[in-house]
Amino acid sequence: MFDSTILDTSFLSSLLALAPLFVWPFSYAALSATTDGPNYNNEENWIFCETHRQLTKPVDCFLVCPTVDLGWHKNLNANMDDPKIRDYFLGALNMERGIYDNIGAMFSPLYRQVAFPVYQMSPTRTEYHKGIGFSDLRRAFRKYLDKYNCNRPIIMAGFSQGADMMLRLLKDPEFYNDPRLKNNFVAAYAIGWRLTKADTARYPLLQPAQGELDTGVVVALNTESVETESSLLVPKGVRTMNINPLNWKTDSTVADDSQNLGFVSTDKNGKVKRVLKGVGRVYIDEKRGTLKLPDLNPADFKTKMFPDGVFHLYDYKFFYRNLQQNVIKRTYQYLLEHNI
Repeated sequence: MFDSTILDTSFLSSLLALAPLFVWPFSYAALSATTDGPNYNNEENWIFCETHRQLTKPVDCFLVCPTVDLGWHKNLNANMDDPKIRDYFLGALNMERGIYDNIGAMFSPLYRQVAFPVYQMSPTRTEYHKGIGFSDLRRAFRKYLDKYNCNRPIIMAGFSQGADMMLRLLKDPEFYNDPRLKNNFVAAYAIGWRLTKADTARYPLLQPAQGELDTGVVVALNTESVETESSLLVPKGVRTMNINPLNWKTDSTVADDSQNLGFVSTDKNGKVKRVLKGVGRVYIDEKRGTLKLPDLNPADFKTKMFPDGVFHLYDYKFFYRNLQQNVIKRTYQYLLEHNI
C-alpha cells in the first residue's frame, strides 16, 4: 500500500545513529544531572514558555516531550548539562506541536526524562529513573500554575514517555485537587501510552473520551497491526481505553480511509514535509483496546526501536489532521460550556 522509502521514522528514530544501544552496563551512579534538576524560574529551562501568545490564544497547552535521550553518554536520565539536549527536545516537540499550536499558547519544560534503554531494565529500576524525571515535571507544572497560567483553560498533552509523564501529573492529588487545574481542564491528549480502567476508576481527571466533543476527558490512542498482541506501550494482558480518532467512537466500529483528514510527516522544525491520504481502515480491538490498522503492511513501517507491527512512532502522525481539528473543536466546546 505504501512505499516505505518515503516515510520518516521520526526525529527520535534518526537519533539512533548517534550511539549503539544495550552494549554497556547501567548503574545508578551513571546519573549525570544535578540532584535538584532544572530551575524553572529560569525561562531557559523551558522549551516553550509562550506568555506573549496568551493574548491571542484562548487556552494554554502544557506539552510534555517524548523520549529523545537514547543514553549515548551512558546516562540513565537526560543530562541537563548536555548542550545538545535542548535541540533534541525542541526537535521532537516541534514535530507534534502543530496539533495544538492553532489554539493554545505552548508551555513545555526541559526535564530529566529517562533514556530509552531504561525501558529494558527491571520495573523497579525503571520506576526509580522515571521518578527523577517526574520530580522535575511536578516542579515545572507547579511553577506553570503559580506563575504563568493566570486561571486560563488548560490542555494537557504528550506523546510516548511524554504521555506517560503527563498522565502522572493528572494522577497527582496536588494537581487534581487544585482548582486551577480541576476547574480549567479542557482535555488531555495521551498519544502513545495506555489508559487503563483502573486509572479511570481511581483518578478523577482520567476519564476516557467518549466522543468528539466531550471535555474534561483523556484522548488516548495506540496503533498496531492486527497480529500484535503485546508492546512496551500496551503489554499483553493489559487493556487500554482508546478512542478512534477517525470516527470518535470507543467501540469496534470500523472507520474507513475516507475519514482520515491526513497522515502528516513533519520535520524537526515543525514544517510539514508531506501529507498522505489515510492509512486504510481503523478499528478498536475489543480485547486490547488498541487501534488496529489491518490495511498496513508492518514491513513498510519498520523501525529500529520497536518490533514489526508496533506502529508507535506514527501514533499521532497517522491521524495528525484529525487530531488537529479535534483539539480546536473540543476547545471551542469547552469555551461554549463555560461561557468564555
